[in-house]
Amino acid sequence: MTPTIVAEFDDSALMKSFGQEGYGVFSAPTIIEKYIASQYGVEIVGRAEECIDRYYIISPERKIKHPAVVEIVNSIPR
Repeated sequence: MTPTIVAEFDDSALMKSFGQEGYGVFSAPTIIEKYIASQYGVEIVGRAEECIDRYYIISPERKIKHPAVVEIVNSIPR
């Protein structure tokens, strides 16, 4: 069975609203699942155990100065 894609979203709130209205399923972090379920009146239908999110830091500066960004970059295994 191949899913039918009804939309692609850059806005997660809009995506959740579509799911709330019954237009399909959407993914969300486990850590906020209870909030999403109560806020949008949706239920959990499954879990992806090995899903990985990747974040990229783009800076116009050659040297990273923000302390939080420095900490994140320094914590990356090399």
